[in-house]
Amino acid sequence: TAEPADDEKNVTLMVSTAACAAASGRSRGILNKVSLAQTVVKAVKSAMSDEAFQALSKLRAVDVTFHEKSGHVQIKYLASTKELSSIVAKKAPPPKLPKPAKNDKKADASCPITEFLSRHQQNQAALFPDAKLPNNSTDNNTKKRFLTVRSIPVFESSLQPEVHELFCRYQASVHGDSNPFEDIINPSDSQTVNSSSNSDGSEYEFYQGEKHPGFLDIDTAYPHLNDSQRAKIKKSYLSFYRFLCETPLGQKKRRTSSHPSNNNNKNDDDVGGYDISIPFGTYHQQYRLSTSPNSFDGPLLAVGVVDLLPTCHL
Repeated sequence: TAEPADDEKNVTLMVSTAACAAASGRSRGILNKVSLAQTVVKAVKSAMSDEAFQALSKLRAVDVTFHEKSGHVQIKYLASTKELSSIVAKKAPPPKLPKPAKNDKKADASCPITEFLSRHQQNQAALFPDAKLPNNSTDNNTKKRFLTVRSIPVFESSLQPEVHELFCRYQASVHGDSNPFEDIINPSDSQTVNSSSNSDGSEYEFYQGEKHPGFLDIDTAYPHLNDSQRAKIKKSYLSFYRFLCETPLGQKKRRTSSHPSNNNNKNDDDVGGYDISIPFGTYHQQYRLSTSPNSFDGPLLAVGVVDLLPTCHL
């Protein structure tokens, strides 16, 4: 971000980096993100007093801090508008990516979207072996995809197994948590740990017995898995439900579109694939790689949790 300094000819820049938090996640918590941030802050403060260090850049570092909870490091710079303009002017244009040749299997295989869709199909086949994939699923991987976004009421989204599966992948990648689906998707790469897997079974059964809204029945969703595998998933799902689904907000009835051609539960005021007029409540904002701009049928890429309050004005 940039904001004018006291001198109108100067600009204050605040740069933030999550490198310490990322390094901590990669190390599965062995490296403490706060300790890393403290070390970085100390080193930068020491370098700030070195004229040679300051001379390396047209931006002059004036302060450095870190956020105690996230481990993010923020560095404040001071630059004149003239220097800032010269930096922006020298910024290299983004490289032009070569267009893959038609019917080029090697080019298709190197496409990250194609690779992602292929891996997604393999994972779904491992988790749901009895589910039938479309006969043209391989051809669909090479078709153009569109990023579409929908705000799904939280207790509808919580009933979708893939939302919980994405949560597990995130927790494993960023926080080093155990992924209960890993030994199912990649049985040869996983390490079997002999432990009691029903430590939270009673709590899961309690939640299920209390009939909490939008609480997924793991036994019904994964009937082909054994008791030990389902127990691990139940433990993880309970954490997911408590953390990203339980909400004190009431859910007003969603207004459906009046257009007869609309069969995707979109609102009348959707623009560019984004919901801009929805009733207040808690939502999972889902991002998918869909087959058309107006559909919502692709694999799940990301989920954000959104609380819309009665006094929100969009």
